[in-house]
Amino acid sequence: MKNLVTLVFLALCATLVSACDPTTGNKNMSPDDYLTHNISIWNGVVSQTEPWIGGERGEKMLADASELKSMKGYKNSLDNPRKELGNYGKGYEGFGIPEDAQDLDVKLKAFQKSVDTVLATMQEIAALPDGYTEAQLAPLLERLQAASDTYDTDGEALDAAQKVYAKKHNIQLVVNG
Repeated sequence: MKNLVTLVFLALCATLVSACDPTTGNKNMSPDDYLTHNISIWNGVVSQTEPWIGGERGEKMLADASELKSMKGYKNSLDNPRKELGNYGKGYEGFGIPEDAQDLDVKLKAFQKSVDTVLATMQEIAALPDGYTEAQLAPLLERLQAASDTYDTDGEALDAAQKVYAKKHNIQLVVNG
């Protein structure tokens, strides 16, 4: 899956470089290029974090935590997804986005932030020392639930905004799965 994300990323970079060519005066992405960029980042974030957010690794970790088992095996495992999350979109800084895509861009950044908050809270749970108690775990689980609710809300808002933007610009979205 990581190779597929890398290939999509490289293809998108090539498209954006040609679409935002300072030698031609074109400094903003077209609506189609921006929507491709936006969806690519969203898909990359989701594919990178899916094992933890709603996936088997996250479910196993939370099941172990609820049984007050050692979190040592999870302590460093969440570092990579958070690092990768921080890198999504960095290659596009400096490319202008269409004027009417500002709200969509804000929603993408809010989604990325909510994903990071979920992962950060999971890291705090994973950092609990052996012998932790339910009293230590409970506030973290409450924060995780709130962060997960925000993640769901932000993801739904981003999905809806992408569809509206696509419709506005007559861009056909391809849904896989």
